[in-house]
Amino acid sequence: MRNRFVLPASILSMAGGLAFGTWMGMLYTVVGAVTGAVLSFLVARRIGGGFFRGKEDPRLAKIERAMEKRGFMMVLLLRIAPFVPFDLVSYAAGVARVPLRAFLPATVIGTLPGTFAYNFIGASLTKGSWRQFLIAGCVFAVALSVPFLLRSKVEQEVEETRTGQRGIGTDPVNE
Repeated sequence: MRNRFVLPASILSMAGGLAFGTWMGMLYTVVGAVTGAVLSFLVARRIGGGFFRGKEDPRLAKIERAMEKRGFMMVLLLRIAPFVPFDLVSYAAGVARVPLRAFLPATVIGTLPGTFAYNFIGASLTKGSWRQFLIAGCVFAVALSVPFLLRSKVEQEVEETRTGQRGIGTDPVNE
């Protein structure tokens, strides 16, 4: 029996900040995360559709339709959201046929806030001052609160796609 050891991305991001500092740790973390996301996206694009097709989950169908119509915006919003699994977004975007030219920049931009927050926390552990911990806590709180403020935007994008309405969230990258 093989033992598998998996670390959450947040712990790896903090370790990157601890080992390399905020900025270099962030660079390494983003490069690794985006590389993994693109590979997952391409695998899903190539073979993943068969796993999801025929599933009668209305939530999956709504998200797939939203991604098909507004790929860049949906990937960006879902990347920023801490309540959505990172790999699930990559697989869903690949299956929904989001263009790579929309997926890649949305992934990079959407990954930056959380990556910065976790790397900053990791780097602050080397400083040891209460002031640095306080700043790191505030940065983390801001990075965590933004996605919750955007949650209604994600839900609105999915619902507008379901009803066929178009609004502010139109996605010129996909058109």
